[in-house]
Amino acid sequence: MNTADAYQPGQEVWLVPTLMTAPTAAYRRPACEVTRMTTTSRVLLRLPDGTEVETDIRNVRRTPPADPTPPARRPTRRPGMALPDGYREQALW
Repeated sequence: MNTADAYQPGQEVWLVPTLMTAPTAAYRRPACEVTRMTTTSRVLLRLPDGTEVETDIRNVRRTPPADPTPPARRPTRRPGMALPDGYREQALW
């Protein structure tokens, strides 16, 4: 990344979860303000509620996301354990 592509303090950007290490706030896709560049690939952002998060620049966009609402989380379903016929659950106490 050259210095012309660097984020400037006070610039408005949007958090969009791209990497698995994206902060949880990225799933709300908020508009943020750049506080400063910490390294060439990491940026410190101020969220609308005033908290600051540091993330990789791949989780940051300069333009608003096309879909303003985050995708719905898929419900996690765990299959219930079924005991074979003739067996029963043992009480632990």
